[in-house]
Order: sequence, then structure tokens, then C-alpha cells
Amino acid sequence: VEITMVNAAALYFKEEFGQSTESAAAIASIFGWMNLFARGVGGFCSDMANAAFVNGMRGRLLVQVLTLLLEGALVLVFATTHTLVGAIFVMMVFSFFVQAAEGSTFGIVPYISPDSTGSISGVVGAGGNVGGVLFAILFREFDYRTAFSVMGVVVMASATLTIPFRISGHAGFLLPCSTEREGRLCGGKNAEDNSRTAKVPDSIIRKMAATATSSYSAAEQQHEEEGDDDVMIEMEHSHDHDDGRMEEQRHEEASSLTHHV
Repeated sequence: VEITMVNAAALYFKEEFGQSTESAAAIASIFGWMNLFARGVGGFCSDMANAAFVNGMRGRLLVQVLTLLLEGALVLVFATTHTLVGAIFVMMVFSFFVQAAEGSTFGIVPYISPDSTGSISGVVGAGGNVGGVLFAILFREFDYRTAFSVMGVVVMASATLTIPFRISGHAGFLLPCSTEREGRLCGGKNAEDNSRTAKVPDSIIRKMAATATSSYSAAEQQHEEEGDDDVMIEMEHSHDHDDGRMEEQRHEEASSLTHHV
């Protein structure tokens, strides 16, 4: 949606409201400027909902559903607005929810597979580009208002896909955790604060175990080396003691011989 609006908004204001190219471009740029804070607001709201709900992921999904529904509804309003001032205002609000929905989406991404967060983020970003291409075809085949209306309906329909969406180890929008192990992660009536519970990836556990084993082996080897050094020192002390006794014995023999003479 964002890519489509960046490409279509300037032409829309030029052709539908008779603005000059410079004026239409300036108006359309407002859509992009909302990115400065709106996407962060969406992520922040997702974090707050995660902390507020007993099943934290349910809060994040709720934020995503609401932002997508409002985004789609505002596209429909934008398509039916016939005054320049009204269209600019609706576009600003519409842009806010577009960016907020994106922020809420990336608030969910790290939970899908902690070991593959980078790959999943790339797939999510690529999906946005694919949607931009498909909507561009829509604007080529239909007039602006029809294309905007179809786009709004598609966005609102996409919000419903969040409802059955469920991540392993977390409660879904409507569905609870399905296993006892996942239930401890999701929480329940006996959980004190499951919204902050996170599953430690197996790869991190393996790395921690390997590090601990390596540290233990190094410490054990150092202890053995220190023990060997102690044995050598004791042997040297014993040898010195034996040398002292032999010297003393020779001295006593010499004294006895002198006395006998």
C-alpha cells in the first residue's frame, strides 16, 4: 500500500483536483513524511499491548488487526472524498495507520522463529514489494477511485487473516495454547507475568552449554598443571633436604675423625 501510494498520490492530486505537478508532488510527499514517527508508534503500541495482555502475543495481534482495519476503511474514505482539503487530511490519517500497521507487523516477526528472524524479515519486506506491483496493475486497469476502493477492501480482508494466525509457543488471536509445554509459555490463570516470557532458542542453549564445557575443561587442565607444579616443588624441597642431611653427616664424620686423631 505504501509503495502504491507513493507512486499514485501525486498523479491522483494532479488529475483529480487540478493541481500543478509541483503542488501535487508536495502534497503526496506528506504520505512519506508520516514515516518519521508513525511506524515507531505502531511498534510501541504493539509492545504496550504485549505487556498489557495476559497472553502477550494476543495483544500484538489485536493491534495489527485494528491498524489494518482502520487503514482499509480510510482508503475507502479517501476514495470518496471530493474536496482537496478533505483528501489531504484523510491521506495523512490513512498514512499514519499504514505505517503503524507496518510497525506492528515487525513487532510480531521476531517471535515467529527466533533463529531465522533476518530471513523472515526479508520475506515480509519482499511481500510488500509484491503487493505494490499488484496494486500498480490495478491502477493501470481502473480509474483512481475504483482502484482505491478495491485496495481498501483488500486491506480490510487481509486483516481477517490475522485472526487464525498462531505462533508456536504463543496464544493466537482467538485460540489458546494447545499443549502443556506451550501453555507454560502462554500463561494462564496461574501465571504471574507470562507476557514477558520468552523461549530461549535451542541454538543459544547449545552455545551456552559448549562454552560452559570448554571453560570447565580449561579450568580442570589448569588445575592439573598447578598440581604437577606443586609436586615438582615438593620434590625439589625433599631433594634439598636430603642434600642438607648428607652434608651434615659428612661434617660430623670429619669432626669425629679429627677428634680421633
